[in-house]
Amino acid sequence: PQGTEEAYRRSLLETLHNAMLNVRLAELTHQADPPFIGASAGYGSLLRTKSAFTLGAAVPDSGVLRGLDAVLTELERVRRHGFTASELERQKTNVLRHYEQAYAERQKSESAEYAEEYARHFLEGEGIPGIGAEYRLVQRLLPQISLADANALGRAWVSDSNRVILLMAPASALPLPAPARLLAAFDSVRRRDVLPYQDAVADAPLVPQPPAPGTIASEQTYPEIGVTEWRLSNGVRVLLKPTDFKDDEILLGAWSPGGASLVEDSVYYDALMAPLVIGSSGLGDFDAIQLNKRLTGKVASLAPLIDDLEEGLQGSGSPKDLETLFQLVYLHFAAPRLDTVAFESYRGRLQSFLANRSRDPGSAFADTLTLVLTQHHPRGRPMTAELVGSLSGEAALDAYRDRFRDASDFTFVLAGAFTLEQIRPLVIEWLGGLPSIGRVEQGRDRGLRPPTGVVERVLHQGLEPQSQTQIVFTGDFEYTRENRHLLNALVAVMDIRLRDVLREDLSGTYGVSVSAQTQQKPVPSYNVSVRFGTAPARLDTLAAEVFRQIDSLKVQGPAPDVVTRVQEQERRERETARRTNGYWLAQLLRGAQIGDRPGAFLAADALTEQLTPARIQNAARRWLNTGNYVRVSLFPEK
Repeated sequence: PQGTEEAYRRSLLETLHNAMLNVRLAELTHQADPPFIGASAGYGSLLRTKSAFTLGAAVPDSGVLRGLDAVLTELERVRRHGFTASELERQKTNVLRHYEQAYAERQKSESAEYAEEYARHFLEGEGIPGIGAEYRLVQRLLPQISLADANALGRAWVSDSNRVILLMAPASALPLPAPARLLAAFDSVRRRDVLPYQDAVADAPLVPQPPAPGTIASEQTYPEIGVTEWRLSNGVRVLLKPTDFKDDEILLGAWSPGGASLVEDSVYYDALMAPLVIGSSGLGDFDAIQLNKRLTGKVASLAPLIDDLEEGLQGSGSPKDLETLFQLVYLHFAAPRLDTVAFESYRGRLQSFLANRSRDPGSAFADTLTLVLTQHHPRGRPMTAELVGSLSGEAALDAYRDRFRDASDFTFVLAGAFTLEQIRPLVIEWLGGLPSIGRVEQGRDRGLRPPTGVVERVLHQGLEPQSQTQIVFTGDFEYTRENRHLLNALVAVMDIRLRDVLREDLSGTYGVSVSAQTQQKPVPSYNVSVRFGTAPARLDTLAAEVFRQIDSLKVQGPAPDVVTRVQEQERRERETARRTNGYWLAQLLRGAQIGDRPGAFLAADALTEQLTPARIQNAARRWLNTGNYVRVSLFPEK
């Protein structure tokens, strides 16, 4: 039953129990040679009238019994010894912080959140008192939940009856353990000595020695978009966009040129994987497990990235935890680390995850397309278990340190609920204190180019009677804002036309996807991609229809009402997007990457009004060259 205070208390208790158990399971993946790739557990709704406790794991093909033993052992550890007081307090803190943040955003909640909640109320009887009442209820009920309550709950969920064991594996993994051996694992764990969990907690400061702060060397404002730019004494550029879109959200992004193009082919994939290596290793004096515990109750997260031509950071935080977010930025520059045990664990799990990837028709399709489009360039290889096995933690750390040892060419963008006065001291201390050696870098052209002419490949893989094809048009591109906008408008027109013809008129597919990408560096270029799935017998017929529609666009142009639909769609999307922090973050970062003045993206408004059928027709003639494309098609084996 739902909708009562007792039911609400029980749901809080279930949330706490599920979170504590899943943290323990996640910690096991950081061990050397972990027993599973990933595991999860939880009590929740199975159907609208039934709930169930579910425990599951993804394991290597040969690791079924070992993985089963590991998850059952953790369950038995909780059954015998329970959780610790410190574990419970951390999860209480996280739950309370979650409701605190939701309450802070109560005036800016999205309509979809209300709609989903009302649907659950109607279908499942969930109470809907409003976030104000819920927040007060959580503040009162959480302190009343004891460790004994949490421990008793888990024991009530697990029994020897009403039990289903489900094992799924690829055919290549046969033979699988017999049911009797799976059942024997339960008895084996019950008879074994299981030690209590040791909750090691580090409460040292995130940054033991803060950096020497910098200064703001110059300031410029862009009043038409409400953006302020600071140039710091260490060369860092900071673009700041205070907003009132959300009351408890600040987004952060950072960009610097160079990326993995500046490392040699032999360590290219080490560099690309370096952010994940750092993420699995922790920061400063904290390994990944300790760092996660240290950030209990903090709404602040940050992740590094290294791409072909750039490196950067992406993160978010609450205004209340903004200093923590800045400290994480500083640590990603000044104190990355390599946890060799965690790295070996990560590499092993990734190898197990990729072991059967080539047998998956969708993966084989994507890999073939990538190889063809990059002409089998060494940097265009798909990720495989063998490639992951060749990765070096030391090489990854070296590549990461090189990319992040100089902040002088970084542009940071912050958008959200802050004022310049509030954020100024944090920027001066944590961004102004970043290491700087004044390098001048640009990404290198490593020669990745798509093929010219018409290239077609056909795969036969999989058992399902379904097929898919992807057609990619490529070429040189004059990289202007007008051309980028016109190409996107062409894609929108094609999407409407192909959906109407292939899906509605011919009933040949559930959906068709049309997309475009442009790049300024290392050479200005574009690609337009058309993708759809259908029955094998109809694939070539529908593909021929795609080319007929392209020819029609070139000869006749689109109907005026279709262009009007595209214009309305663009206006509406921008109207909605400009009320989000994510839009401003993306636009300001993109402007920094291509060398635009902040606010140049507002020209899109005028470009929308200038769209005409004739301009779309001309765009189709320029960028849909039917003498220069790659097509990859997937059919079932038989």
